[in-house]
Amino acid sequence: MRGLEIRAAFALATVAQIIDPDTDEMLMVVIDAECQGHIDYLNGEALPTMFADEPVLRRAWKRGHRDGEYSAELEACPHCNAGTGNPCPVHG
Repeated sequence: MRGLEIRAAFALATVAQIIDPDTDEMLMVVIDAECQGHIDYLNGEALPTMFADEPVLRRAWKRGHRDGEYSAELEACPHCNAGTGNPCPVHG
């Protein structure tokens, strides 16, 4: 099931934060959820069911999804890919 591994890692990171508030495990889980969102945009997938009821994972996935959308927009932009070295008038 898509998102299950990240959801399980989220549960473990939540416990790890209680034991050690300085741990960076939650950061790694959030990054994984963002990456999943980016990949899901490219594959045309919706929010994984495993993320739907967890706000942290849902927000991270949505950030990654928006990033994937923006990346696709940049790749398709003729100004960004003109090869002139000049800034794109649309994307900067």
